[in-house]
Amino acid sequence: MGEMHAKPAERLRPDGRNDGWFDALYPHLHRVACVAAPADVDPDDLVQDALVNYLQLDAPDTVRSPRAFLTTTIVNLASNERRAWSRRRSAVARLGPRNHAIDEFPSDLADLFTLPARERAVLYLHHIDGIPYADVAELLGCTAAAARKAAERARSRLHTTLAEEGSQ
Repeated sequence: MGEMHAKPAERLRPDGRNDGWFDALYPHLHRVACVAAPADVDPDDLVQDALVNYLQLDAPDTVRSPRAFLTTTIVNLASNERRAWSRRRSAVARLGPRNHAIDEFPSDLADLFTLPARERAVLYLHHIDGIPYADVAELLGCTAAAARKAAERARSRLHTTLAEEGSQ
């Protein structure tokens, strides 16, 4: 099969090998992207952008852990999207008030999306996927103590937000 007609997964390795590594990683990467992505960003776009970053490295085969590299890249891309969204929101706020309906019964998922991407990722990876903090830390490029602290901060923020909503 020629390079031009190969499926994308068959062209992922610079040396032309296809050992299925991306197919095996995709479910994990997609779950991380779903959790880390702001609501208006397609998780598959984050996965694709992370993969493009990986493939554009000078020597991608020298990356010790493609899973950790891609997971960290997805979380960083989600953080970038959140910062861009915040800048756009600030710019719109400076333009003046808009008349729009306020959701009287916001979902808890909306509360989850108020957390920074890294904290959402730590919560998801540890509490939903059941990955130990040491492994979460390796995936996100921080220490296990930093991952534990991020989860603690996220749980505290969610608790405060939900308590405030309950008292209203």
